Amino acid sequence: MTPTERAHVWQQHITDWEASGVSGSAYCKQQSLVYHQFVYWRQKLAPTDDSLGHEQAATGFTRAFLFLGVPLR
Repeated sequence: MTPTERAHVWQQHITDWEASGVSGSAYCKQQSLVYHQFVYWRQKLAPTDDSLGHEQAATGFTRAFLFLGVPLR
């Protein structure tokens, strides 16, 4: 299988998983997939948001998020 074909197969799995409504782990069990490979391809094929990269490069700062209810150390 060529790298392009492999990417297409994983993209189809990700599309099917998104439509399934189950967790990634459950989908992998149903489809006999290795979960860490699923996570790798999900991240690799995810659309990137170039706007955050440009913002950081332009200002020298990056965006930080504070999640309430999580104790800070």
